[in-house]
Amino acid sequence: MFDYDTFLEAAIAVIAGDWHSNLAATQALLPVLEEAQKKNIKIISMGDYVGYNAEPNEVCDALRGITHHAVMGNHDLRVAHLDPNLHLEGMGNGETIEGITQQFSDVAEIAADYSAHVLTKRNMTALAELPFEGRVKANGLPIHFFHANVHDPQLFAYLKSELYVYTAYEKKGGRILNSKVLENVINIAKSFEAMRERDISLAIVGHSHHEGLWEVARGDKPYLDVVRQGTEINEDGEIVSSMRVIIPDEYKFSSYSPNFVGPNGTVLPAVPQPQKVASYPISPDKLTILNPGSVGQPRDFHPYASFGVIRSNGTGYIFQLYKTWYDIGRTVKAIESKRVQLIDIIAEHLFGNSDDLTWEHKEVAQQEFGQFYQNLKKRIERGH
Repeated sequence: MFDYDTFLEAAIAVIAGDWHSNLAATQALLPVLEEAQKKNIKIISMGDYVGYNAEPNEVCDALRGITHHAVMGNHDLRVAHLDPNLHLEGMGNGETIEGITQQFSDVAEIAADYSAHVLTKRNMTALAELPFEGRVKANGLPIHFFHANVHDPQLFAYLKSELYVYTAYEKKGGRILNSKVLENVINIAKSFEAMRERDISLAIVGHSHHEGLWEVARGDKPYLDVVRQGTEINEDGEIVSSMRVIIPDEYKFSSYSPNFVGPNGTVLPAVPQPQKVASYPISPDKLTILNPGSVGQPRDFHPYASFGVIRSNGTGYIFQLYKTWYDIGRTVKAIESKRVQLIDIIAEHLFGNSDDLTWEHKEVAQQEFGQFYQNLKKRIERGH
């Protein structure tokens, strides 16, 4: 029996988000959340309770019993406010929900419509009342949290992890050849600039479904000026400037394995308990942005539910990233039983594949996933 009391020793905050109607993944985290609640440890959610999968009410109901601090995700916004012309407080001038959510893919749009159709009035109201940003103090540490970014939390611009930057686009001689990568770097810099202006030292985000940690030295020099002067990616996939983008080395996946092969070939056991995959100190001399990944729809080629824990080590704080196994087949079966459209595409996301990675190994990864998924469907059809 896993000892959750011992697991949460020295913990001051548990952070998770992007639940996306995945009840099995949510339930896999409940023992951690329930123990954290008993110990008065802060629980922070970056939102997106609904969308993609088939059990939005069940996820909202399961988390209602957990005292936690939460913000609104873009899927929550899309589902809870059905008037596309609505302008909410905190949005930019002229911005409407339609403008913010128009970038939804067909899959996301269909899944959002499904969530909106089945969501109870109680859950719909709860989502509609969520703020765009939040702040708590855990053991004296101020923590600000947002769904997507710090600089424009109501517009949901992405901050992609180094995994995305490293694998998604071509590199030649260390120089970025795709403007979308530079756009991401600018978004990161904008968030750091907003943190500097607002005196925020630590921010938590979600949205990308990729784990990540960004940090930059404190200073008076505008971070956006650094980006405008030019940015390169070296052969290790690191952004070379006064800003560092770091992600655990073991999370640079070269391919996806149907056998749940984890970081650097290490197999993470299929057991429903937290498994630590990374640990980083939170420096008081730097501005830090953390992303614990996604509970309900990881896109890092590793399918286990992701979450993070912030701990006090006596002299400071550390961020630890965890993965926990859950019964993915159960989630797929729920999608099938409720006849959510585009099940194949939605289920593909559940296994950690990512629609926005266009790297050389993706074809191999998709082939491996395809066989794995077909075998899984056969087991589900046989009732196993």
